[in-house]
Amino acid sequence: MLPAMKLAVVFVLVASTAWAKDTAKACDPAAPVLIEVRTIDLSASTTHVTTLHVSGAWAAHDLDKAKKESHAVTGCAKDVEPVVKALAKSKWTVTKAKVKCMAVATSQTEYVIQNKVVWTAKLCSGDILDADSAAAVDLIDQTIASLR
Repeated sequence: MLPAMKLAVVFVLVASTAWAKDTAKACDPAAPVLIEVRTIDLSASTTHVTTLHVSGAWAAHDLDKAKKESHAVTGCAKDVEPVVKALAKSKWTVTKAKVKCMAVATSQTEYVIQNKVVWTAKLCSGDILDADSAAAVDLIDQTIASLR
């Protein structure tokens, strides 16, 4: 992980711990963003964005080609602490596979911390994420799936 990225992750984790301890701020959408997940349909040029805040607040919306927002929804996650802990262990180290498939991806998912893409999940990319970061991605995906 780049030093600047490591500093950004530490900042988010420290902010999230402090925020989480203040129950009056629970589910506050003004809280710092913990993670943003962008699922991009490459064939239609549309994006679904889900933002999870350290307070547990979340928001999701779709963006079309013109970046017009639609289908906005908000809510409050039950518990983001497991995600915070998983992110603390994440190194976001990517290695290249010796062999990769040749299928063409029609979508990709970007995981964003502090406005920086730390991982892009894409069919046949040939990229392999370190185990701790991969575990964090799995937990993030499970958490986001449980929001709806």
